Amino acid sequence: MVRIELVQPDVFSIDSAFDLAPLGLVRFPARTVVFRTGKGELIVHAPLGNAGELFEQLDELGPVAHLIAPNLFHHTYIGDWAERYPDATLHLAPGLADKRSDLPAGRTLSAGQPIDDDLSCFAICGMRKIAEHIFVHGPSRSLVVTDFVFNIREFSGLMTGLVLRMAGAHRRCAQSRLIRALVDDKAEAAASARAVIELAASLDRLIPAHGEIVDLTSAEQSAAFGTALTPMAAAGA
Repeated sequence: MVRIELVQPDVFSIDSAFDLAPLGLVRFPARTVVFRTGKGELIVHAPLGNAGELFEQLDELGPVAHLIAPNLFHHTYIGDWAERYPDATLHLAPGLADKRSDLPAGRTLSAGQPIDDDLSCFAICGMRKIAEHIFVHGPSRSLVVTDFVFNIREFSGLMTGLVLRMAGAHRRCAQSRLIRALVDDKAEAAASARAVIELAASLDRLIPAHGEIVDLTSAEQSAAFGTALTPMAAAGA
């Protein structure tokens, strides 16, 4: 059963997994992050599928006011959530409205346009095929990413480990080779990677959509995060 876990005051994690291959041979852990605003409203980042009883748990936390599809990969279930919460504002990665004509009208994610007073939005440039946007939650000093960085330490699926090794992200904080392959402007992507490293230096934790939360106050874990971004950051130098 999927459960909502408290990460920090007003920050919640919903951990699940999804299959990338038949019979569960490749199964990736996935996380939806929920923020509760000062008004008591909820912001849902990267909504997951098969929510079922989860909706009832979520409704006990407050009304869902915002739904975020943070890139062009993580959007499969946002339509289901929009149907469940028709009054919620959709925030869609650039290009997603054209890709998903079935979705209700929403706002396009843009750097410098916060979701809420407490949740800022930043664009990862130079990767138009994925159009990833990352977020900083001010009160909890948390950085939230989707596919930009993995930190998958534990997993299931007979071939998941092999896939992660091929991606260069096996049991460590890392960028996958696939993400770096999606770069279409090395200079822009490098500038974004360097900006994220600088941003993370002032924060307490990284909450990835795939893998364990990274303690950025730990010198070891913070260094591992910086190392994960170094190939992209140096590519445009």
